[in-house]
Amino acid sequence: MKKINAQKGFTLIELVVVLVILGILAAVAVPKFINITADARFASIKGALGGLQSAMSTNYAEELIDGTESTTPFGYPEATQASIEGIMSIEGYTFAVVTGTGTNPDTVTITQTGSATAAACFITYTPAADKDTPATAVLTGSATVC
Repeated sequence: MKKINAQKGFTLIELVVVLVILGILAAVAVPKFINITADARFASIKGALGGLQSAMSTNYAEELIDGTESTTPFGYPEATQASIEGIMSIEGYTFAVVTGTGTNPDTVTITQTGSATAAACFITYTPAADKDTPATAVLTGSATVC
């Protein structure tokens, strides 16, 4: 009677091929995930910028409807931490009020709390200079520096 020799494991060549394939996949995938933290931080601050711009527009519209736009800088929030926090809920961010001189208005700089890249990635809020110039909120930075 002839005995059939059943294979009981993988050959060395099969194991090496699998390891090589896993190595190639890791080499391609790892660089994609290295900047995930910076991308998340940038997305977070972009979200805060969008929230601030939306809150500014809503505040302006409410002031116009109520007829109280003369009580604030042309219907927009003042350049203070309290004013910004008053129109939106923003936690996990640090505020710095920069006092302007002459014709330059005060500004508020908003950065992420505890961020090592706060100097390169921040939001600057500038209040309305006059009734024809609306307030602005601008993001400085990019996904590579946040």
